[in-house]
Amino acid sequence: MNDAARYADAVFVGATRYTGVRAWARLAPRWLRLVRQMKRMPGYLGHQVYYRPPFVLGTLGFFATRDDLLRFARSGEHREVMDWVLQEGNATAGYIRLYHAGEQIR
Repeated sequence: MNDAARYADAVFVGATRYTGVRAWARLAPRWLRLVRQMKRMPGYLGHQVYYRPPFVLGTLGFFATRDDLLRFARSGEHREVMDWVLQEGNATAGYIRLYHAGEQIR
């Protein structure tokens, strides 16, 4: 387990099934802006990207607090990517889950 996952109180888990390589190419500049912005957000601890053939990309985002995660989820860059994903021809499926650790048992 990396340090980001170890110290995160809130985790964003999402994945999208894109329509193909052309969709990835159109996504790339949006994704890069999103990652740059996410890294500047208060409470950002780290993220990981995963791949599942043939065209699924997923993200785990680790944040210090639930409020930090929600601030990112409501940001302009995230909204822009989500609006683009929902346009016909870019993706065929996807999901987002938000997890909150809550109080730790000692």
